Amino acid sequence: MKSFKQLLAGMCKISTCLFLLTSLALSQENFENSKFKGFLDSGEFAAASKMVAPFRGSLEGDQRLAEIAESQLARGAFRQATATLNQIRSDDIYASAAQNHQEQLSRYKGSFGSRGGGIQADFDPLMELIQRTVEPESWEDLGGMGRMSPFEAGVHVDAEGMLKMVTAESGSNTLDRLRGRVRHSLEAGGDLGPSKLRLISLPRLERAVQQRQRQGLPPTNSMKYLGGLTRIQYVLVYPETGDLVIAGPAEDWELDPAGRPVGIETGKPTLWLDDLVSCWRAVRQDDGIFGCSIDPLPENLVATKNFLADSRATGRAWREGLREALGRQKIMIHGIDPTSHAAHILVKADYHMKRVGMGLEAGVLGVPDILTLMASQSTSTPPSNLIRWWFTLDYETVETSKDKLAYALSGSGVKVLSENEFLDDTGRRRATGASDQPTREFAANFTNHFGELAEKYPVYADLRNVFDVAMVCGLIAREGLDRKVEWRSRYFEVDSGSTLTYPLEVWSTPREVNTIMNHKIWTEAKNGLKRQSTLVGVSGGVSVDIRSTLEKLPTETDEYQTLSAQKTASRPGTWDASQWWWDR
Repeated sequence: MKSFKQLLAGMCKISTCLFLLTSLALSQENFENSKFKGFLDSGEFAAASKMVAPFRGSLEGDQRLAEIAESQLARGAFRQATATLNQIRSDDIYASAAQNHQEQLSRYKGSFGSRGGGIQADFDPLMELIQRTVEPESWEDLGGMGRMSPFEAGVHVDAEGMLKMVTAESGSNTLDRLRGRVRHSLEAGGDLGPSKLRLISLPRLERAVQQRQRQGLPPTNSMKYLGGLTRIQYVLVYPETGDLVIAGPAEDWELDPAGRPVGIETGKPTLWLDDLVSCWRAVRQDDGIFGCSIDPLPENLVATKNFLADSRATGRAWREGLREALGRQKIMIHGIDPTSHAAHILVKADYHMKRVGMGLEAGVLGVPDILTLMASQSTSTPPSNLIRWWFTLDYETVETSKDKLAYALSGSGVKVLSENEFLDDTGRRRATGASDQPTREFAANFTNHFGELAEKYPVYADLRNVFDVAMVCGLIAREGLDRKVEWRSRYFEVDSGSTLTYPLEVWSTPREVNTIMNHKIWTEAKNGLKRQSTLVGVSGGVSVDIRSTLEKLPTETDEYQTLSAQKTASRPGTWDASQWWWDR
């Protein structure tokens, strides 16, 4: 005899089974599968899509959308199929459907590309022909495949990997800037316009960029420059729609004399998609520890020490002899793709900062160079006392909503640290763990006036943008925000197992730079004696440690639910990969 509990358990199992079967039957009945198939067979795709609408965002809905896209492909309706694919949320279902789309498109172009035909006009071959035939080096600015090589103001890397200073002629790039604005307007169907809060869904953006690559097209400029974002203020998470969103102020852009996209209204550089992908990969591979260094070669330091001990030359001859002994400094890049735009920015910003510190580039009010600081204190740094200045992260807090679905970073983003080193008897550098007053004061002044310096020299704003995206990538990884929205980021990953990954634009990688040195003569205020100082051997770089910074950063919960309100007000619409950005 079975106990009452056993009988009850058996009845519950039967009831559950019947319930599941009944629910399945009702689901199939409600969907009217035969009617759906009929619409596909007759090419009534709008009616089929209407049937799928109540199931949007579910696996069943995604599978039905894949069936619609397949039917559209079979009829040669490639643009319609692309629009349908954009509505699929599931990465797995999309990957399979997109592969089919790519194969069908290849066969279509192979059959009709040389002699016309097909359902819809395809202008891609014509665009490709124009891009390859007419001034190919100008087409990157115009959204094409060619590599644009503007004559940059500031610093330049030559074919041998040497970092050098260059100067742009005033007004020489007016037409290039105008061309950039005109093309951007054409591409976007009109200017994007300024926005106090532009929102970008990273999963949708990845999907949209990936789709263009499948079609043999590069990202649009709007994608490349992240919709004109100039900073990231918020990270917003929407599990219900599968969106992981970055948000901040944005504006339309133009190209400055250095070929850099900057906001038309503020002149602030835009964020770059390439920087986002580079930092995302750095976080995934090396826990977000990356940077660069510019350091004297050990053999040159030995030569310098010997020169200072033995030379009897004076004046200009002495300085030139010292410059020859110092030779070049090596540039090292670690933890990030050395050929990426992000690595390029790290080196440019570091090199320029050292030139400001040495008095070879003008600073801003409140940031005198170190020779001026030394003169004001009637002290001279001996040549064997080496100076290290380096950039690092500078954030104050990370604020989060109570449900951990909205985040905000606060802080300037960038600061400069300093240290003095000395040369031992063998010419090796030895750390002191401390800075003298002039060295320390320059670093503090540079940090305190970083905003003004970034306005004068956009390369520092570029550096802050790289730091912003690096911190956001680190925050996403630490909090598992990508998992909360089921975003796998296969296309942006490296060695993800996919045959299709996002290709970073390749930039010239600097390997060496001439040692920076400067000379200053001043008169002591107290006794009227003339003194001089030749400052050499400045080293340093950029040091980024995302994980450590986040661990030390105070986390504050938004008790007033301001972040939650921001998130609610910025909610995205129904999933559509072609709508990867929107304004609040």
